[in-house]
Amino acid sequence: VEASFLQHQQQTDLLKEKVDELKFLLEQQTALKEAEQQKLTLYQVKMARLEQELFHHEQSVNQYEQELEKIRDQREEVLQEMDLLQQELNEQQEKRKEVHQQLQELETQKEQIQLRLIKERKVRENAIQRRDSYEEEIRKHQQSRKTLEAEIHEQEVRVNRLDVELNHVLEKLASEYELSFERAKELYPPKEEVNHLEKKVRSLKRMLSQLGDVNIGAIEEYERLSDRLSFLQSQEADLLEAKRKLYEMIEQIEQEMSKQFLEAIQQIRHEFQLVFSQMFGGGKADLHLTDRDQLLETGIEIVAQPPGKRPQYLSLLSGGERALTAIALLFAVLRIKPVPFCVLDEVDAALDEVNLTRFTRYMKEFANQTQFIIITHRKQTMLGADALYGVTMEESGVSKLVSVQFEALEQQEIATTRE
Repeated sequence: VEASFLQHQQQTDLLKEKVDELKFLLEQQTALKEAEQQKLTLYQVKMARLEQELFHHEQSVNQYEQELEKIRDQREEVLQEMDLLQQELNEQQEKRKEVHQQLQELETQKEQIQLRLIKERKVRENAIQRRDSYEEEIRKHQQSRKTLEAEIHEQEVRVNRLDVELNHVLEKLASEYELSFERAKELYPPKEEVNHLEKKVRSLKRMLSQLGDVNIGAIEEYERLSDRLSFLQSQEADLLEAKRKLYEMIEQIEQEMSKQFLEAIQQIRHEFQLVFSQMFGGGKADLHLTDRDQLLETGIEIVAQPPGKRPQYLSLLSGGERALTAIALLFAVLRIKPVPFCVLDEVDAALDEVNLTRFTRYMKEFANQTQFIIITHRKQTMLGADALYGVTMEESGVSKLVSVQFEALEQQEIATTRE
């Protein structure tokens, strides 16, 4: 019994040793498991943190993509505005070219008329010179003729006197000396002075016959050229008067346009300040002319101060603020001069929900006098519409127009409720 007890005791000690070894091994395994569990927990925490960071990065990427899309939309809007401004600039340049072309045509006509007038003046001067020369020659010939006629008359008087004296001498010769003319001629030859006088008389008569008729056509030519000159001078005066009136008309038109533009910009400026304050829930806005001395060529700068910010130019505002400012300016113009139709294309793309609600509410206020046709993808804007039109493609390549009349639906719902 003692031997078996000792043996059993030995076995028990061995089992205790094995149990202790197993406990030690279990404790080691437990420590290893806790260490691995801690590592797993650290890995899970790190993984969760990485997943959180990845989520934040994805959100940032989405925000960046949205901002990039907004920037692209803003860029398209700016390009469209630049195209419109370029078109207006081209129209103004075309108008200026037309006016400039008209002025050039008038200047060309004036130069042509001046050249014609110069030619006609030269012709007139030449005609006047010819007339003066003709008149001078006529005066000289008339003077010469008068001189010759006076000399001829004097010679005729002298001849008559000499005839009388000759008859008296012949009578005296016959009565006192009882001689005839032939006998006296033989006895007393004629003196040389009488022959000289006869030659002079014949020479004067020949010179008088050589003068011929006076050129009466010179006076008619002078009158014709004088009439032509008067006609051209009247044409030149008419053209100068037309040019002056055209310049006066252009100046009056520019003054009236400047006056109307200044009045309109003042009205728009006042309404823009009110509408901006209402749509932004506060703040200030104003319109400034870049050149008040040249109203027809001046630019317009928009200065806006949203609530809680400092005044800035339109280009320095954010996309949503810039879009809402432009919409406020549009409504300010519509308040001054309403139109029957107004088409808006994606104007609400950059607006947040609060500003979109203000835009929709403000648009409904104008619905009684202006019909708005809006192209949009925003749900809030669609809910504020009276009718909704869309295009769907139920089958490939086949488009279908879908329309919804909200007013009719509301009436149906009211009727159903009453039933």
